[in-house]
Amino acid sequence: MRMKRVLALCLSILLLCDVPFTVGAAATFTAESITTADIAPFRFWLYTPAEPTAGMPLIVYLHGGSGKGDDLTLITAVDGFPKYLMDGTLGALNAYVVIPQLPGTLTGWTNAGASLMALINHMKNTYGVDPDNISLTGHSMGGTGTWGVALAYPATFARIAPLSGSVRNNILNVSKLRNVPVRAFVGAADTIVSPDSSLDFVAALQEAGGDAAVTSFPGATHFDVPSLVYLDKDIDIVNWLIDAPEADPPADPPAEEQALFTVSIGEFSIRQEETGYSALIRASLTLLDDTPDIKVMEYGVYYATDIDVLNSFVALLKSGGDTAGMAVVKRSYATSETGLSKVYGTFAFRFHPIRENRARAAAPYIIYEADGVQGVAYGAAAAGSTMLGGYITGIGPTLEFADEL
Repeated sequence: MRMKRVLALCLSILLLCDVPFTVGAAATFTAESITTADIAPFRFWLYTPAEPTAGMPLIVYLHGGSGKGDDLTLITAVDGFPKYLMDGTLGALNAYVVIPQLPGTLTGWTNAGASLMALINHMKNTYGVDPDNISLTGHSMGGTGTWGVALAYPATFARIAPLSGSVRNNILNVSKLRNVPVRAFVGAADTIVSPDSSLDFVAALQEAGGDAAVTSFPGATHFDVPSLVYLDKDIDIVNWLIDAPEADPPADPPAEEQALFTVSIGEFSIRQEETGYSALIRASLTLLDDTPDIKVMEYGVYYATDIDVLNSFVALLKSGGDTAGMAVVKRSYATSETGLSKVYGTFAFRFHPIRENRARAAAPYIIYEADGVQGVAYGAAAAGSTMLGGYITGIGPTLEFADEL
C-alpha cells in the first residue's frame, strides 16, 4: 500500500512538471497544449508510440463530463481509455493518440469542433500522421461528442467508436455517416443516456447500407461500458480503430458521362391568399442519360420571425447539430408516399404552409431519393417586411445535395 502511495505521488509530480513519462517499452504519454482561435490553451494528452514514423494512424479520444476543466489529471483519474493507456494496461499501440480536454466553459464537444480540427491538423503537420487513417472514440459526453463531431466533419474520420452516446436519428444524419464505419456500444441498464439512441441510429445506418454495428451489454450501467469495450480482447476495439483502411480498387478515369446529377432550388415564394399563406417551391434537376430517376419524398419550408435566427438554424441542420433549443423556428411540409418523380425538368410544388402571420423569413428544402439513397437540398432563406398582406420571395442559385449521391 505504501509503495502504491509513493508511485501515485511520483506520478503527480511528473504531471505537474510536464515531464514526459514512459508507457510500456519506450512509448511516452505527455501533457501538451496548442492555441486555437477558440480555445487558448487547448490542453491535451499525447501518446507517442515507441518507434514513431510518418504515416502512422491517429486516434482521437473525447472524455466524458468529469474531465472538463484545466487540469489534465481529471481525465486520467477515472476508469476508462486514457487511464488504461497511461498505466500500460492496453500495452503498446502502433499509433499516435491525442486526448484533448474540453474547457469547463463549454457544454459539449461540438462546441469545440473547430479546435479539434486544428488539433488534428497540428498532428498532421508536426508528426506526419496518416490523414486517411484518423479515428474517433469517446464515452458518455465523449460518446455523444464522437457522434456529433463525426457528423460535423464526416470526411475527417476513417472510423468511429462512440460509447454510451446520444445522436439524433434523422435522414440527414444517416446520409452523413452512411460511408463512415461505426462500432457503437451501450449498456442495456444505462439510466443516464438512453441506449435506444445509438440502437435506433445504427439500425438506420444499416438499413441505408452503412458499415455499422452496435453492441448492447446486458445489465451494464453507463459507467460499466468503457472497461467492457476497451479491455475486451475479443472486441479488440483499439486495433479496429488503428487498422489501415483497405485500398479502394482503381477508379475509372473521370468522364463527363459518369457524373450523376445536380439538384437546385431556384425560386420559392410565400404569398397571402384568401385561404391562407401559399408556398411555391421550384426545384430544378439536371440529370444525365445513365442516372436513376429522382423522387421527391418531402418538400417544405422552415420559417421564423428573424432571418438571422433562421440562417443559424439551417446551418445547424446542415452540420448535423442539435436544433432542439431553437423552437422559434417552425416547419411546414408535405410528403408523398410514392414520391413525386420528374426527370429532365423542374418540380413545382404549391401548398399552404404558414399558420402564423408573424413569420418574416422562410427557407425551402426538399428531401429526395435516387437509387435508394436519400439526400436533402436547401434553398436560400429570404425575408419579407411583413407576412400580413405581403409575401416573401427567394431566388437562389444556392443548392446543396448529398455527396454520396
